Amino acid sequence: MLTGESVPVSKTPLPHFDNTLPWKVCGMGDYRRHVLFCGTEVIQTRRAGPGPVRAVVLQTGFNTAKGDLVRSILYPKPLNFQLYQQAFKFIVGLAVIGILGMIYAICVYVIQKVGPRNTVAMALLLLTIPVPPVIPAALTTSIIYAQRRLTRKKIFCISPQRINICGQINLVCFDKTGTLTEDGLDLWGALPCQGQSFQSVHSFSGAPLPWGPLCRAMATCHSLLLLDGRLQGDPLDLKMFEGTNWEMEEHRPAEGTASLPESCLLVKPGPAASPAPVEGILILHQFPFSSSLLRMSVITQECGKSGFELSMKGAPETVASFCEERTVPAVFQAELKHFTAQGYRVIGLAHKKMELPQGVVFSDLEREELESGLTFLGLLVMENRLKSETRPVLQELSQARIRSVMGSEEGGSGGSRDDNGGSLLAAPTLVGRPSGAIHSPALENSSGGGGPASGVSGASGPGVASSDRLAIEQEQLREAQYSESVIRTVEASRRQSTTRIYNASWVAFADWCRAKGLCPAAASAPQVLDFLQEGHEKGLATSTLRRQVSSLSTVLGMCVNAPPLSQHPVLKQFLKGATNLKPSVVHRFPTWDLPTVLQALTEAPFEPLREVSLQLLTFKVIFLVAITSARRVLEINALSSRADLCTFLDNRVILRLDPSFMPKVNSPFHRALEIILLDFCPHPSGEREKWWHKLDVRRALHIYLKRTASFRRSEALFVSIDRPPGEPRSPRPP
Repeated sequence: MLTGESVPVSKTPLPHFDNTLPWKVCGMGDYRRHVLFCGTEVIQTRRAGPGPVRAVVLQTGFNTAKGDLVRSILYPKPLNFQLYQQAFKFIVGLAVIGILGMIYAICVYVIQKVGPRNTVAMALLLLTIPVPPVIPAALTTSIIYAQRRLTRKKIFCISPQRINICGQINLVCFDKTGTLTEDGLDLWGALPCQGQSFQSVHSFSGAPLPWGPLCRAMATCHSLLLLDGRLQGDPLDLKMFEGTNWEMEEHRPAEGTASLPESCLLVKPGPAASPAPVEGILILHQFPFSSSLLRMSVITQECGKSGFELSMKGAPETVASFCEERTVPAVFQAELKHFTAQGYRVIGLAHKKMELPQGVVFSDLEREELESGLTFLGLLVMENRLKSETRPVLQELSQARIRSVMGSEEGGSGGSRDDNGGSLLAAPTLVGRPSGAIHSPALENSSGGGGPASGVSGASGPGVASSDRLAIEQEQLREAQYSESVIRTVEASRRQSTTRIYNASWVAFADWCRAKGLCPAAASAPQVLDFLQEGHEKGLATSTLRRQVSSLSTVLGMCVNAPPLSQHPVLKQFLKGATNLKPSVVHRFPTWDLPTVLQALTEAPFEPLREVSLQLLTFKVIFLVAITSARRVLEINALSSRADLCTFLDNRVILRLDPSFMPKVNSPFHRALEIILLDFCPHPSGEREKWWHKLDVRRALHIYLKRTASFRRSEALFVSIDRPPGEPRSPRPP
């Protein structure tokens, strides 16, 4: 019986078993780790505390998880698809028509005194015309034929009735690990933290990880167990432990050691590990990982010492929320986003030393009290590579206009929904966020005066104009000791259009500051909010205010000790209040009739294409390309007439974006997308097909390229017919 687990799972006793609250509440989130389900095979036991082991039977028979599974197999729930319901209603309607026709025929033939043989024959004929008796056989034959075609493509269907439903699919949901990506994880590197700043990245492909708090946490903070002399457990924990080159063995403390459990795990440096000043470390107690808590912790003790240490790993933002603020680097969010945007899986680690009374029972300790005041140790970066067939499949679905969605719950390690190339599955970071944000005194202790706020960037360097946002940003990066090449790369992260918008917003803020006698580069949070409040009172939309905040964050949030300006709690509340006070207006635009427009394009003055003016021909071609490709204006403007980017085939034309164009989602996948435009009735035979052929986008585009070839001065697909002719046509309407 499948349980859904590919590796052994540790089960732990309920905390505070003498509590009067419901046992699921005491389970702290994932109560299933305290339950032995029917069909579970117990492969190893270890005493977790004093006293006998007690268990309570919760459910029996078909009420268990195994029984519910068996019941669902024996008595599956019927699936009523809307297609089947509508088809049944349609057949019933035809049957009613047939019965009425039969009754009418019988009545007429009886009145006309036709013989019984002819009357019965005509009645049955009228009954079988609406509902042919061979309909079930025809449907079954078509399904069998479709199933054989699928089998030839190595697609096996256990429910043939679902084949008809597949034609209506417009959304496909994928799991990530094991489906889009490989099953295993590989260690990419570790980013140690020391003195509220990240150190250089350690690559596991070279020398072993040096001894330190981070190495100790990686060697101890896991849920691995020894089974027949082999390590078993979560693949992520296994990879992390193997990266330290340490070893694990069972350990039984000597008699009279009251503070240690009867049996625990001992980890010690292996032959290939870096030198460590410890003989071994005992893993005394585990607080297991929970998908609701997004973290796990262990209590450890060095051999021969009396002190204890707690280590934690989990989603980076969750771990950071339990750490002392002074130990979390100010660039934590930026570093995390840097790795997750490239598709890496990121884990945060932290620890703290603590003193526990002699003979303490670890199972009686409060987890919330222990997991506080930690020291942030750094980030562990792992990569989960895409399968070779993932990219072609997603591209094929995209070309078929089928939306692809990845649904994945990245357990206790944080992560992203992006592939290693940072392109195919580009999406926001998917890490477990704690209930509370990570705050810094920066931008919070600022006063309303004109002086700079605590943690906010001071005045710009000498010779930098206060209204030049780009120059101030570059100067601040130089003061932070970033090289010129790094600064140029950072500045290239924004589009030119975004840079122009940010510059305009900063100029408006600088003018407002000068009118108030303030320094723009040293503005405090209350001063920024006063500026936004004036804009709100003048009628600016909330989206404009948010754009201004993004612009100001590029300068006022560049200080090492300052969090992003957009994360300031009062500012977030201000924007929410502005949205409530002035909700966005829903504009009701008059609808337009597409058939009327298409009808007009098939008549004069848009036909015949070889004789109409270039202006009308351009209008028609651009409209047909836009409505058949459903692409953005900037993407249509980036199409090229080069032979390798505009390919005409027998029944379609393939258009590709200019390689130098930067789409809104700048990734290899989006830059390599093809626009495939099929032809409409290339060889028309009737009036209807001739009408359709006049809307053939391939025909119109081919004629347009021929008529503009004589004066083209650009490789752009659409060129201007005005002065100067032949130049790239602007994407904006005149």
